[in-house]
Amino acid sequence: MDLNLRGQSVTRVCFDAAFTLLTSEDYEVRVEADASIQAPGGDLVVFDPESPGAIAAQLVSLVHDTVTSAEVGSVGDLLISFESGAELVVAPDSDYEAWELVGPNRSRVVCMPGGEIARWSEQQPRERWRASGARDRDRAKDGGHGSRPMNAIIARTLIELLVSLELSDEESVSVEASAALAEDAATSLGALSDTERAELISIITQMGEEAGDEDRQQVLLDLPDGLGLTE
Repeated sequence: MDLNLRGQSVTRVCFDAAFTLLTSEDYEVRVEADASIQAPGGDLVVFDPESPGAIAAQLVSLVHDTVTSAEVGSVGDLLISFESGAELVVAPDSDYEAWELVGPNRSRVVCMPGGEIARWSEQQPRERWRASGARDRDRAKDGGHGSRPMNAIIARTLIELLVSLELSDEESVSVEASAALAEDAATSLGALSDTERAELISIITQMGEEAGDEDRQQVLLDLPDGLGLTE
């Protein structure tokens, strides 16, 4: 899959809980899983986007470089090549979203857990694109019947809502309404398979690790028990 970034130059790079690359046509590439960068004529170096360390200088050097190609590979991997000869590669993650591309008009392409690609925009409904390699790998895992990774975006949205309700005071949110929503969520999640439960717990755990506020972190740590996911 061609991501249509050819000819765009890198205008800025950012480091927070991920590595983000912004282009001259207002596209944003966000890398959230371990990735690798290869300098022109150099070795391929793996880095953690959350703490790239010494490799940060090499990533910063991409500013003003021009994209010659940006494609999604056979297993959902992202490969971006630059005019300088540098290459950025991001492999899919089995548990988390590995990378995403956000473009004008809120168009998005996201590498979901397991390598499935989801894409949508304001004008087009959400659609899924299954990389052939990722599809074959998942079928091998479950005896050839295929599998569908949990939609991590929806899971995160639900979790954020539950946490926000828990942290809200009684004047802004009805206690009864909050408790009813949490109870309904727990009932619905009771139908998840063991694999899906493990995925959801992993997402909640990651969100807890990312939380900067101690109260929010504690709510997230308690959430798997509260939703009956650990029973």
